[in-house]
Amino acid sequence: MAKANKHDYDGAIADYSAAIQSPNIPADVKAMALYNRALVYSAIHEDKKSAEDLMAVLEMPGLPKNIQMEAQERRERIRRRKERGTDRST
Repeated sequence: MAKANKHDYDGAIADYSAAIQSPNIPADVKAMALYNRALVYSAIHEDKKSAEDLMAVLEMPGLPKNIQMEAQERRERIRRRKERGTDRST
């Protein structure tokens, strides 16, 4: 998160990706890493990648409702942005 806050988006994506790929990561930590990586992708207008991460969060069983709701709301914002034509990932 520190890298994302400093606008080091490539570094943040690398760190989140490493956490996501860790074999023993708890499901809630993986979900938050996916969600945070989706936010970084969204910040750099990589909306397709962001939507994929958010969908992965939504497909994870047993997550708290608030995490699922946040992921769904963010996905909806990306969809609306794409409809407005500001998606740079295509």
